[in-house]
Parts: sequence; C-alpha cells; structure tokens
Amino acid sequence: MKFKSKLVIFFIVIGLLSTMVLGCSSKPANQDGQIGSDEGMFKPGTYTSEAKGHNGMVKVSVTVDGNSIKEVKIIEHEESKGIADAALENIPTKIVEGQTLAVDVVAGSTFTSNAILLAVEEALKQAGADIGALKNKAQEVVSSEAITYDTEIVVVGGGGAGLTAALEAANQGAKVIVVEKLPMTGGSTARSGGKILAAGTEIQKAQGIEDSADLYYEFLMEIGEGKIDEKKARIIADTSLENFNWLVENGVEFSKNIEPLHERRKPARGHYVAVQDGKVEQDGHGWAITQPLEKKAREAGVEILLETPANKLITDDSGAVVGVECTNAQGQKVIINAKAVILATGGYDNNPELLKEYAPLVEPVYTTVAVGNVGDGLIMAREVGAKIEANGGAILLYLDLAAGVGEVGGLYVDTTGSRFMDETDFWFRRTKILMDRNQKGMYYITDSKGKLDNFDTLVEAGNIIMADTIEELQEKLGMTELTKTVERYNTLAKKGKDEDFNKSPDYLIAVDEGPFYAVPFLPITSGTFGGPLTNENCQVLSNSGDIIKGLYAAGEVANGDVFYQEYPGSGSSISMCIAFGRIAGRVAAQEVIKGR
Repeated sequence: MKFKSKLVIFFIVIGLLSTMVLGCSSKPANQDGQIGSDEGMFKPGTYTSEAKGHNGMVKVSVTVDGNSIKEVKIIEHEESKGIADAALENIPTKIVEGQTLAVDVVAGSTFTSNAILLAVEEALKQAGADIGALKNKAQEVVSSEAITYDTEIVVVGGGGAGLTAALEAANQGAKVIVVEKLPMTGGSTARSGGKILAAGTEIQKAQGIEDSADLYYEFLMEIGEGKIDEKKARIIADTSLENFNWLVENGVEFSKNIEPLHERRKPARGHYVAVQDGKVEQDGHGWAITQPLEKKAREAGVEILLETPANKLITDDSGAVVGVECTNAQGQKVIINAKAVILATGGYDNNPELLKEYAPLVEPVYTTVAVGNVGDGLIMAREVGAKIEANGGAILLYLDLAAGVGEVGGLYVDTTGSRFMDETDFWFRRTKILMDRNQKGMYYITDSKGKLDNFDTLVEAGNIIMADTIEELQEKLGMTELTKTVERYNTLAKKGKDEDFNKSPDYLIAVDEGPFYAVPFLPITSGTFGGPLTNENCQVLSNSGDIIKGLYAAGEVANGDVFYQEYPGSGSSISMCIAFGRIAGRVAAQEVIKGR
C-alpha cells in the first residue's frame, strides 16, 4: 500500500537525519588542510563535537597526544537511562582500547552508538587524524579452543524474567550464570512503561481502591475467553501482591500513580515505577525494575556474561538438558555445563519466519521490543523436542499516524470499509476484533470537523488519504462497504444513539462535511504469544507431554497458554514475567540442590 512505502521512506529519512553531525571544536583543525601533523598522528589537545542521538544531541570530548587517543568522554546527552547506558559506557572505552573507530554499534542502542562514533570522528578530524586509517580494523584472531564454565543453573536471557529467575535461584543457594546476547541486561522489560499489575497493595488501600486476587483472576479469564491455562492465571493473580512486595524488597520503587487498564476495566491495579528525577524517558522506564534486579542478582553472586548469545542446548544420552553452547563477543565458543537451564529469551517479534509460522495474521511494520527478541529460546527448545504453544500469535497494536484521532469522533473501519467496534473502547480490543474478522488492517474515517493540525502534511506525504466525497474515498481505498457504513453511522449520530456498538453520544459525531480523510492504523507488535509449553512449575514439556529434565522456561518465551489474542493491557507481561521467573528460579534451584 502507498502509505506503507511512504512510511518506510519516512523511517529511512529519520535514520539518516539522526546521524548528521553538528561539530564544534575547542581547538582549531590544521589550517593547511593536511592530515595529521609533523609531530605524529594527531595534533595534541582536547576537541569537542556532538551528533544527533535517539532523544537529542550527544556531546563528546576527545583528548589526544601526538600518537594516541587518550580519552573519549561523554559530556552531555539526553539518551534514555537503562537503554543507552551500554553504548555510552562501552563505545568510548572500545575506541580508546583499540585506538580505532572500527567499533561495532551496541545492539539495541544503534542511534546512540552512531551518534558517539560520528561525534568522535568529527573531533578527530579536527585533530588532523587520518579517519580512513582509524576505520580500518585489524582482523582479530579467534581461538578455536572453547571457553568452559561449570555451574548449577544457567539462565538464558537477562530481561525481567531472566533476572528474576537468577536472583530467586541464587537466594535459594544455587550457583547461577546468566548469559545475555546484548551488551546490557533489561530486555523488553527495560523498554516498557514500567508498570506491573497487582491486587490488594497498600498503595491501592491508601486510595480507597478495593481489589483482590479473585477479581484479578476473573479479569484474566474473561480476557482469555477460557482459552488460557486456568492454573497459570490463578498463579499470576494469587501471587501478584507477594511479587509486588518482593520487587519493593529488592529495590524497586513504585509511585502512588495507579491506573486502570481502561475505564471499563476497573479497579485500577496498574502500578507505575517511580521516576526519581521526574523525567519520563521516551523509551519507557521499565529499567527502574530491571536495574535493581540486576544489582541484587550480582550481590547474590550471580555471574552475568554480556554479549554472549546462546546457540543451542546441550543434552546427555537420556535427553536431559545439561548446559548451553554460546558464542562470546570475540566469536569464541563458550560451553556452560549446568544441571538446569532456564530459558528467558523473550519473544520472536524480530523474526519474520517465526511470525509467519506462529502469528499468520500479524504483518507488523514496526516493533517496540528489544532487538534481541528473535525467538532463539523457542528455536532451541523446539530442537530438543519441546511442545510449542502459540495462542493467538502476538501482542499486536494498531496505532495511527496522527496521534489519537479516534478519541474525537469519526469511525473505525476494516479493509472492506465496515465498522467493527465502539471507537472509544479499549485500544487492545482492535486487534482481537480484527483477528476474529480475519482482517489485517484498519482505517479511521473522519471529515473536516475531525481534522487535526498535522493532516495536511501527512496527506502531502501520502500517509493519509483525502477525498472530496465518501464515494471518492471508497474508490481510492479499494473498499466496497464504506459508503453504506458512513451513511449508517451518520443516521445513528443524528439519532444520538449508537444502536450498533453503544458508543457514547458525546463522541457520536456525524461524518458529513468534506473533505474526508482515511487515516491508516499501522500494525505494531509489543511482544508475542508462543513458545515452549510449560507446567505450573515452569518445567518444559515435550511433544509427548513428558517433562524435559533440566529445562525450564519463564516470561514471554513461555506465555503461549497465558494470553489469547487480546492482550489484557500494559503491565500484564511484566506481572507474568515476575511470577514465573520466581517459580522457575526457585524450583530449578531446589532440584539441583536436592541432587548435590
């Protein structure tokens, strides 16, 4: 479709613009235009420059003597805490250690990494450096000999579920190693809004909010339409208060801000983490959950190996899982022998093949999850005979290009032009209803009364379709039902009563004054449903229903029977990750300690 191609171009342009460097120098570059100086590779001094990162400018200072880069320092930045930390810390260090600009970007912090590299490059140009030479990286010789670790439990993945499992296992007395493919822990939890669902907290009671585990359970079962595991729903609900308090005990601070998932889904049980400086990070602030957990895990003796992706599970002759094979940042094989492996690798949003296989109705153009979510845990489990459960595919959202257009009137239609819901209903409902209708897209239809200030720009860019009449709009969109749908909607608006979907009269506004607009809603994933099937103890089950000895899974990688099509709402995944991360860590630890 036209708007999709335009959108791709839009993101490419944004990416290019974000790497433009605005340089300024504390010392002038060579006046004669020569590269380097008579004294050596660089003109000694300290130079400054800046480049556009993800949230704003990243300013650096670079200190050089005649023949070496002595220091690279980040002076100022507006990058997201937790998300960009690895790039801000690692890139300058690698430049100095390697005396090179041939440094790989940090996965998950691409914009920040590129900003640092470009700013440093500009500063070194000012020092008279041969940039081409600095970008040439000598081929590293990788040893063919594997590095071997021996431990009791290895956790694959350092997100919310993985850190929780590791901490719980260590607190039980087990020796634990975490392997994380990215240069930082946190996963998708760190990128989230930092909300968790809990029933019966002191924060709720202080605000007069009556809630209980039973109400939470009933809510989960209602949304799951009876197609989720009742025992697991019960566990999530019954342990929510205990897990909330456990997070607090381990350094996670929560604000007094509690929200319902939707006005129609009270009581409010969505608890937000406290942001100490009052700044709302653009990538969310779920890092305020994962960073305290990482700190506590390290204090408990957990060893965390970063930039160490797992490749396959190691099994013995009986089929029991006894370790994991990984690769480190240098490309060297890493063998970790263990008595138990806990998979906590997240989903598969960034794997088109797995999306096609397990979420056929999902065709996302963008995802909000961590770049490392490629389904490696699912794949590794499948290779050792685990049963895969994919209950609906993905946490699929449909978001518009014009910032909340559905809140002011107008109507939603599917790709045929048919209306399908109350436009003011809970936004996750869109996905469920569209899936039930076997539809993969939707539009918001409005007129001059519902036009927003940015419409003209988006029309010009081809991202919003405009027409003088509804008939013309129908033709442009290739629909068959739009004219009849709008006519029906306008009739209901004049009556002041939505007899089809019970939309509030306050928002039931006729769409009858041209020009008319169709705003595409873009499919965006915020997680996936599906992975190795587990029992209530987080033990992975085989295709025959037997327990695969030594293999556990927790979090998004094992949520295939916890959610169904309609995602319950923000905070649901983190609640599930904490609940089953604790169980996986505790049960695995008890089993290995019993076998000592």
